[in-house]
Amino acid sequence: MSSSNRALRARVREQLRHLNVQPPLQMDELCRRFGEQRGRPIDLQSLVLPARTTAVTFVTSEADIIVYQRETTRAHQHFACTHELGHLMLGHQPDTPDREAVLRFWQDLMPNLPSKHLQGALMRSCSDHANERAAETVARIVRAWTSVLDHLYPAGYDPDTPPWVRGGLSERQGWL
Repeated sequence: MSSSNRALRARVREQLRHLNVQPPLQMDELCRRFGEQRGRPIDLQSLVLPARTTAVTFVTSEADIIVYQRETTRAHQHFACTHELGHLMLGHQPDTPDREAVLRFWQDLMPNLPSKHLQGALMRSCSDHANERAAETVARIVRAWTSVLDHLYPAGYDPDTPPWVRGGLSERQGWL
């Protein structure tokens, strides 16, 4: 692993630690906390997307809207959403050379929302661009964390149980 990849992983883990998201992972809670941390809301929308489109982030003047594929597994939805969150965590800017195509895509997906505030889109198109690879790294870090913690916390896990009761006799869990 290169030193830049190690640095990226350490940076992402630190950001996630500060969010203090507890298992089991709830994507809307992760987005809410990250939106609060950066002072800009993140809205999740589950829609039927065109073929080969797993997720897209629309950047508006008021919020970021992550639209993800409804017609896939929950695990794939989580991965696509965390990939999009990765772009936001890493400060990636919309790369929309064809603004008209983005506007048409927006209007096709969300005809009831005005496009006047649309500033651009981050689209999960391919994994060979440096920004795409970095966003994939974020998604993999979150997937690794959740896959371990999903086994540690059974289906009846109660997140409202006080932490000192939950973890009093166990080792620290979470974004280690």
